[in-house]
Amino acid sequence: MKIKTLLIDLDDNILPSGHTYFIPQLNCAKILTMEFQPDCPRPEVMIAEARRISKSLFDLPGPKELHIFAKSWIIYHLELAKKLGRPASPAISDAITMEAVCWLKDKYELYPGTREVLEKIKQQKILVTLGNESGQRHKIITANIESLFDGIEIMNNKNQDTFKTIMEKYKLKPKTTAMIGDSFESDIQPAIDCGIHAYHVIGKFEKPNITGIHPFYTAISHFNEITSYI
Repeated sequence: MKIKTLLIDLDDNILPSGHTYFIPQLNCAKILTMEFQPDCPRPEVMIAEARRISKSLFDLPGPKELHIFAKSWIIYHLELAKKLGRPASPAISDAITMEAVCWLKDKYELYPGTREVLEKIKQQKILVTLGNESGQRHKIITANIESLFDGIEIMNNKNQDTFKTIMEKYKLKPKTTAMIGDSFESDIQPAIDCGIHAYHVIGKFEKPNITGIHPFYTAISHFNEITSYI
């Protein structure tokens, strides 16, 4: 049966991620470590706390990426200062805001030729990406790709249940839907579990994960090859 809808992963599939969203978070953790040493929590703990706070900030007015990133770390800075019984320096808030501004200057570009391939594909295209809302939205906006998709889904988790939710939301049928992604764990396996044919982009990060012939699995070397299969 002919494929009518493509579920397309973002990071390291059509867009080199470089994991740049992690870098400003780590830098903010370093700023707080220098301010509150030796009593500061580990960087991964601080990053988790800032992410927790960011989830409650999406309804704030203003430029969301800058607003949410900076605000979440500033709030965490105040919380941490209170917890440790230390003063909260205004200079820390300025440093965090500057880190957010520098991060927003980062520009994202699709892999060479990928924009043309996406424009050529006539099937319904839904971007299905895993990650922090503000970080992923920033990538989508700076790469100027929102108009290339019929739907955008940013999720905190990718598994069989979240794929089923997407199928129900867009009224998709497994036999006419295909998933294209580079992660076997978060893109390919959940799709296969839902009866969706999965195209696994292998290479730099992963190798084929299924030996022999599987009716719902195809390994390809680059996203741009997908037009040869659909």
